[in-house]
Amino acid sequence: MKLTFKWLNEHIKLDKEPAQIAIDLTSLGLEVEKITSTNSYLNSFYVCEILKVYNHPNADRLKICEITTGNEKYKVVCGANNASKGLKSVFAVNGSFIPGKNIHIERKSIRGVEGDGMLCSEEELSLPITQDGIIELDANCELGKRLSDYIEEDFFLQIGLTPNRGDCASVRGIARDLGSKLRTNLIEREANSLIGGFKSQIDFNLSELNSKKDCPLVYGRHFKIDANKESPFWLRKKLISIGLAPISALVDITNYILYDLGRPLHVFDLEKIKGNLKVITLKKDEIFIGLDKKKYLLKKGDLVIKDNEKTVSLAGIIGGLNSCVDESTKEVFLEAAYFNPKIIANTGRRTGINSDARYRFERGVDKEGLLEGLEVATKLINNICGGTFSKYTKSGEKIIN
Repeated sequence: MKLTFKWLNEHIKLDKEPAQIAIDLTSLGLEVEKITSTNSYLNSFYVCEILKVYNHPNADRLKICEITTGNEKYKVVCGANNASKGLKSVFAVNGSFIPGKNIHIERKSIRGVEGDGMLCSEEELSLPITQDGIIELDANCELGKRLSDYIEEDFFLQIGLTPNRGDCASVRGIARDLGSKLRTNLIEREANSLIGGFKSQIDFNLSELNSKKDCPLVYGRHFKIDANKESPFWLRKKLISIGLAPISALVDITNYILYDLGRPLHVFDLEKIKGNLKVITLKKDEIFIGLDKKKYLLKKGDLVIKDNEKTVSLAGIIGGLNSCVDESTKEVFLEAAYFNPKIIANTGRRTGINSDARYRFERGVDKEGLLEGLEVATKLINNICGGTFSKYTKSGEKIIN
């Protein structure tokens, strides 16, 4: 399980240092295998001052900046409008890794002029975006200092979970255990409290299951969104901090809630769904293409989600490429379900799909957390993607052990 110290503090107020919390967690059987500073990547970037700015001889929109880090002088080609003489900013030498662009900068000719590196924007360094152009540092920042000296530090924690601790496969689960030890209450997550403005187009059918225990309960909600755009910085940073690549707002929200609350969710593009959705036990083998674009042979007895024409998800493991959301998605159906851990484990082992959802379902997710996950996701989707949403749907009955 991966998380950061600040993320943990969103669920439980801690008055101890990260190293002390790591000891407390390990004493609970939640062994902290790794603890590292999230600021280490900023050691490659230095405080600099622009000494001189003049026009690029071969490009109207580019400038050439002569800069200093105190002991050394450099020349860079820059297109930022705010690059000006006397400005203190952030410099990366050639060869540095730029996290926001996922590239290493190389020495190359830009319209006939070679630079020694680059002046960096906040976006390029995966920092909160407060302005256009390159970073503008306070005048009292010392030349030559590493940027890590001026950015608030956080810590990454890698916790080794034993197979019986599925309850701690989330930041909230870990906070719950830690809160019990420290006698500290959990902080409530903000969730949607509105009913919804229309009736959902989809309502899950569970009548074709071999046993009601295979999928006893599903909640869902229909959304009409303004846009499936890029996630806000705070959400992208959360995912990046634990090694996940941001994709789009809808996908990022479900990934965030999976790690935050331990609640796997799935979003379908409603324009790609034909008719209604149903969870069924397969009666015969079939070929399925997952979100990873790989083909899988599904076997009789596997648990899947189908519309009126096709399989759109291998339940609890991976969604289908034929129903995934993308940048053009305007109508969405959000699913929050409980699936039989044994079926998920067996299918997952046979297909070799090691998804985050499978990891949690086969260890047993919180049976009481379906509606909470749906409502937390609803608030985020509505806030980030805009639009309207339906009353939630409920198919099945209360989950009984």
